[in-house]
Amino acid sequence: MPHDQTRLSRSLMLAFGGGMALAATLPAQAQQVVITGSSIKQIEGAGALPVLTLNRADIERTGVQTVEQLLQTISAMSSSGQTQLSTAVGISTYGESNVSLRGLGSERTLVLVNGQRLAAFAGGGGSTVNVNNIPLAALERVEVLKDGASAVYGSDAVAGVVNFILQKNFQGIQVGGTYGTPTASGGGQQYQANIVAGIGDLTKDRFNVTGSLQWNKNQDLLGIDREFSKTANKPPYFESGATGQGNI
Repeated sequence: MPHDQTRLSRSLMLAFGGGMALAATLPAQAQQVVITGSSIKQIEGAGALPVLTLNRADIERTGVQTVEQLLQTISAMSSSGQTQLSTAVGISTYGESNVSLRGLGSERTLVLVNGQRLAAFAGGGGSTVNVNNIPLAALERVEVLKDGASAVYGSDAVAGVVNFILQKNFQGIQVGGTYGTPTASGGGQQYQANIVAGIGDLTKDRFNVTGSLQWNKNQDLLGIDREFSKTANKPPYFESGATGQGNI
């Protein structure tokens, strides 16, 4: 009887030992961990600041065509470009679109690309950055600091900071385009086409070159194309469409 127990125990040990050896030979699968931080500098010990991050999926869900339209979807932020007033004869912004946080003006909102400052747009007086120079298709994410950062960046960051992060390891070719039109016919169509191309893997090849090109065109929408704006007199009250004190 003791002999049978010894043989059985040895068999169990061999069975379990083989299973342990088989488990030890299986390669361990490494799990990829992605940590997304903020590239906006902050003062040490100042505590957490409200940084809003929009990744590529968030940008695509908005359905916008330009960076200007993307910024208009963010709370506490306004982005203005070409004037849309039918009475604004002779007014031009030279294709510039700027950013303003909390209504403090574009001169008080700092715009960065990959954490670096951009040169001011000469056509706008040299005081603000033209965000139309940033292709929407090349963005990886957008970081928005909705708080003053003048202690780090200076007086041009009193309202906050907007940091555009471009795609760094893009490979292949991506082509896209959008078309928009008003519900009423006659003017106001919007066209947008973009292409992004990249070559090289930073991990394997240790280099990457990415280029992006975006084209936008907005058709004119004249005041005469709409019933509510084609005349200054609005019957039956004959209100003035240009000034509020033009009535008699």
